[in-house]
Amino acid sequence: SVGEESSDSSNVPRILVDRLADEGKSFAWKRRAGGRAEIRLQSLSEPGIDAFLLRLDPGRSIPQHGHDDDEYTLVISGSFQDENGVYERGDVCTAGAGRVHRPVVVGDEPCVCFAVNMGRMRFSSPLVAAYDRFLSRYF
Repeated sequence: SVGEESSDSSNVPRILVDRLADEGKSFAWKRRAGGRAEIRLQSLSEPGIDAFLLRLDPGRSIPQHGHDDDEYTLVISGSFQDENGVYERGDVCTAGAGRVHRPVVVGDEPCVCFAVNMGRMRFSSPLVAAYDRFLSRYF
């Protein structure tokens, strides 16, 4: 359920798992709405810049959203597509300020990514935006 944590690190490079250990964190995905899970990388984040690992299960998507500034997403395993194409292991998806997209996992395996948001993500749906704010505040 939303807000719960799980500890599956099987699709994540050892160096990132070790980075979390260096931060004093256990490897635990924090579940979010829409079937996504994430781990914020505190040591790589600062005000206005969020770095995190993101995992989406097969067939799931992140609701349509835009960005205040640039977003960079490196696919570690699995694949996803959005309005601009398909991104597979090793690909980098860039989303500039104002670009609206809806990433959807393709294939039979979860998609794991390393993402850096230079600004805030803005959901197109006010209901989804309110729900996301609630989750980030309390979970």
